[in-house]
Amino acid sequence: MRSGLGIAAVAVAVITACSDARSARLASQWGCGPVEGLAAISGDRAPDWLLVGEFTETSEAPAAIAEIACHLASDGRPLFVGIPEYAGGATDAEDAMRERLGALIAKGAPLIVESIGEEDHPLTLRHKDRVEKAWAEALTARVAAAGASRALLFLPHASAIAERVAPIGDRFAGYTPMPVFLKGDIVSLEIAPSPAVGLPGPAIRIHREMMNGFHGQLALNRMTRPGIDLPLPPPQAVAEARPDLAESAGRDARLDAEIQREALEQARDYLDIGEVDLAPLPGDMRLEPELDLPDFEAE
Repeated sequence: MRSGLGIAAVAVAVITACSDARSARLASQWGCGPVEGLAAISGDRAPDWLLVGEFTETSEAPAAIAEIACHLASDGRPLFVGIPEYAGGATDAEDAMRERLGALIAKGAPLIVESIGEEDHPLTLRHKDRVEKAWAEALTARVAAAGASRALLFLPHASAIAERVAPIGDRFAGYTPMPVFLKGDIVSLEIAPSPAVGLPGPAIRIHREMMNGFHGQLALNRMTRPGIDLPLPPPQAVAEARPDLAESAGRDARLDAEIQREALEQARDYLDIGEVDLAPLPGDMRLEPELDLPDFEAE
């Protein structure tokens, strides 16, 4: 019996080693960027649901999401990547993330990239538990329909909390967030609230115990503000199409340059040459309801 168990253990080790080697080869072929701490969420430890919640939009977070997806997909199993639709429009960093994910798909990575919009998560303050549960069911259905059995969801910070939010006084009854209703293994990471200077790239850190509703953090080595691309025709093109507008086009171009120069100067002052200095949230901070309505309730 012991001999049989020993042979089985050796066989499992060989299969695991071959699988790891194949994943490493694909990650190299696809050019997956370095992400420290991947072992905590890959291989045998890969969760059914990996959620990453961001406090504020940065240039580095979308890039990190794309590289995490690259590594996770290297095991050959289809991975659903859910990206939120922002009311203010996509930033250049988000566009770059989508382009990177598209390039990976073109190389053969088994990724299914879809937007997570309001159709999955209707906004309401009444019966919030019911809404959060419906959101989890909608996401589960979309992942299954896409042919995947696991998902990487890039979410706003509050939407990635994976434990019940406690009541506050008589006005806020608390609620159970969407991740709690998901079936299967869940790992929820929050973007670290301040840059981890000195890291070569993004790093995954798992807490010993859940902290503030998260299993760990995705630490970024820098945090810079993304920009929103607003393509405008060059002044020369405008002048050729409408000679009467040439003078105003040139004036607008000069004004745009002045605005951009002033914005860069303000950004350097505010962001310390491009880096966001976000103070961590107090450990006892609780979520407030979006509106202070007397009929707010949670079931």
